[in-house]
Amino acid sequence: MSDNQKVFDKEQLAAINATGGYYLVLAPPGCGKTDILSERISRAKANGIAFEDMLCLTFTNRAARGMRNRVMENVGQDARAVFVGNVHRYCSNFLFNNSIVPENSTIIDEDDMADILMTFDDTFFIKKGNIDKDKINAVDNLDTYISQQELGHPIHAISIPSDPYNDYYTIAKGANLIGDNVYLTDDTHKFVAYTLKYRAYKKQHNIMSFSDILIYAYEALRKDANQEFKRYKWIQVDEVQDLNSLQTAIIDELLDTSQQFTVMYLGDEQQAIFSFLGAKLGQLEILKNRCKGNIMTLGHNYRSPKYLLDIFNEYAVSELKVSPSLLPQPSHDTFHEKLDLILAKSSTVDEENDRVFNMIKYYLGFDDERLAILVPTNKSADRISEKLIKEGISHFKISGTDMFKSKSYKTLSSFFCILANEFNNMAWARLLYGIGAVDKLASARSLLAKLKSLMMTPLDLLNGKSYIAEFNERYASEEFVFFDTETTGLNVFEDDIVQIAAFKINRGVRVPGSDFNIFIHTDKEIPEMLGDIPNPLVKAYAESEHYSKEEGLHLFLDYIGNCPLLGHNVNYDYRILQSNCQKYLNEFVTFDIYDSLKLIKFVEPNLRMYKLVFILKELALEGKNSHLADEDIAATKALVDYCYSHSLQVESDQKNFISRVKVQNLIKKADFLLPLIENVSSYLYSPVSDSQRTIADELKSVYEAFKSLRIINDMGEKFNIFLLFAQSEWIDYEKNESLFDQISTHVNEMTSSINEGDLVNSTEIINDRIFIMTVYKGKGLEFDNVVVLSAIDGTYPYYTVNRVLNAPNQYSNKQILTAEQERMESARKFYVALSRAKKRICVSYTDFNQNNFRTRLTPFMNNISKYFYTGKYQSK
Repeated sequence: MSDNQKVFDKEQLAAINATGGYYLVLAPPGCGKTDILSERISRAKANGIAFEDMLCLTFTNRAARGMRNRVMENVGQDARAVFVGNVHRYCSNFLFNNSIVPENSTIIDEDDMADILMTFDDTFFIKKGNIDKDKINAVDNLDTYISQQELGHPIHAISIPSDPYNDYYTIAKGANLIGDNVYLTDDTHKFVAYTLKYRAYKKQHNIMSFSDILIYAYEALRKDANQEFKRYKWIQVDEVQDLNSLQTAIIDELLDTSQQFTVMYLGDEQQAIFSFLGAKLGQLEILKNRCKGNIMTLGHNYRSPKYLLDIFNEYAVSELKVSPSLLPQPSHDTFHEKLDLILAKSSTVDEENDRVFNMIKYYLGFDDERLAILVPTNKSADRISEKLIKEGISHFKISGTDMFKSKSYKTLSSFFCILANEFNNMAWARLLYGIGAVDKLASARSLLAKLKSLMMTPLDLLNGKSYIAEFNERYASEEFVFFDTETTGLNVFEDDIVQIAAFKINRGVRVPGSDFNIFIHTDKEIPEMLGDIPNPLVKAYAESEHYSKEEGLHLFLDYIGNCPLLGHNVNYDYRILQSNCQKYLNEFVTFDIYDSLKLIKFVEPNLRMYKLVFILKELALEGKNSHLADEDIAATKALVDYCYSHSLQVESDQKNFISRVKVQNLIKKADFLLPLIENVSSYLYSPVSDSQRTIADELKSVYEAFKSLRIINDMGEKFNIFLLFAQSEWIDYEKNESLFDQISTHVNEMTSSINEGDLVNSTEIINDRIFIMTVYKGKGLEFDNVVVLSAIDGTYPYYTVNRVLNAPNQYSNKQILTAEQERMESARKFYVALSRAKKRICVSYTDFNQNNFRTRLTPFMNNISKYFYTGKYQSK
């Protein structure tokens, strides 16, 4: 056993070695769960489970990243084949990789959804001058409920409560509320009508919400009777107490039950605090029944010293009603000072805020230790942060508007979205709105819809001429070389071209006798299989004469002359041609290139996928996609002719549109984008080792350019931390990826799933030692020292039920919970706050709240206050 190999206790080993059937591990904080999860992967591989047959699902990106890094350390780079991520990310990849949704579909977030709904009625969705988030969430809920009902999802997969959404669904089924002239009698009918409009809008514009991602994935999986989609015989799911019923149903569908399987669920009901996101503790009870006889608990806490664990355990018994037999025992004990556990009272909130400054000075006396100030609301976080700024104390605040949700960041990330996919209309809309080319997001979306009908993107406007028009003009008057390559793999920098096939087209007509088809020698292995089919290249290569690399490449370059090149998804073929020429001929070659893939995306923007074999079948075109270059280019010619004939009629409309005064004004406002796009694009296909241009470099470069033009605001130190994060997490120098590969791989994370909390665990990139956040943001994190502010009755527990009952809001999800359920969730929230601490805790409360009403210490402290020091203290 190596010195750094971890030693596991018997309960951990039982969990690690569990195999065959369903298992549930109940794991409080500090019991080594991440080590167990990563070690299970290593043991499963040793026992013959292929990485491709393993699936690891987590609740957050942060948890996924931690597990992935731990697995890489323990198992090595081969473990990349294991999917480690949250359910939404898995489902998004599943939908696009299997072409279940149209390839040009885009994912919208809560802000996009609110903006769309505001275009229907900018008063209905406003409350006290702000967007009514309850109504926005309720539209999302009703939209989800309608979709699941219409698709006939079984009751166990329905994630939205029938009360009150079934009543709304009945109204939606019984009346046509979409027409503009319908008289809407009350708010309920308006609410249903706008939900139906929203559904129609999404369908028209090929956009999906986060809820849609789950719905579409589940629908595809449950109807996959022949199991054509990938299933897994080994699955582990973390934080199962935070799952909703639809997510659980998706995981069930992903399990391959046709052979021996293993599923391990891990969770902690003491940390179930996300009911407002749809999580249901009842899901954990379902899993307990499923795993009867195979329910495990971890018996030792390796993070918390005894004096802290005593508090956590007593709290769990008294407030969370957990059986003492299920609670972990400490693995170590250390002497603690009386000031390690403080219960501090202030007269007012202002006095409490002043005390925070003294507490910070005290905790900063412990070298290299981190402090979390956990607050109940975003406003509380802002007040503390403002005070620390005045005092000149550096800190990291995670609350309120996340930097990654800001208009400035969305503008920046949208720029990189369009580099990955020029046809991402939502990214273009965010970008054009963000730079001020249009005054409203709704206007940008309308513009994109118009451009789509004209077979254009905003890049055509910036160029002053459409890609379609430029291609058609040259295709009708010049000579082209249609070409395709077959290669040893997909890495344009390392793989070899094995076959090149081509023929020439003059003014749209194939030139007789111009066929070109050669095989080139390679020392690299040609893959035996292409997915699940035999690779026809293996046989063709074996039966053909081979040219040397130098001779074959020279022959093709001489054949091309000065002709423009044309192919399907030609970027790949062109880049590997450039790479092979540079590597074997020491020549850097450039040609004009046109792509039938880009042409067909303009002409048929709503196709489900754009693989050549699918397009040929869908459009009833001649030719076949055989994965042999000579046959593939013949099929490409049929596709190009289709695009040419179907696009000629829009050219005059394109010219007229571009010449409009409003469009010209928009172009002037956005014309600075073109040189920026061209500059970054010049690095897109260079290997990192050559160009040293990484995704982090380009993020910084474009950010500085946008700032200098006063297009976006300075995002401060958090953005610099994000750049360090991108540099460390998104770049794999061993794989020598191109900038385009880096952007394509991480674009979804960059635009829709990253948040400030993802940065906190990276101690190497954050120098701050003080963190301010809400308890929800702190879940899953740990700190040496924790201050829990506003520990008063009314905050813990948070009496939302009484307010809802006295002033009902029919759109509020909070009606779902009973008073007792609300209280228990608040108790769990307070437990989460306390258990973030590894060494010291200060619980702070006031006699009067912010509104000067008398308050008292939270009743959740009744049984544990005896552990805390209540006297005076001095800062170090």
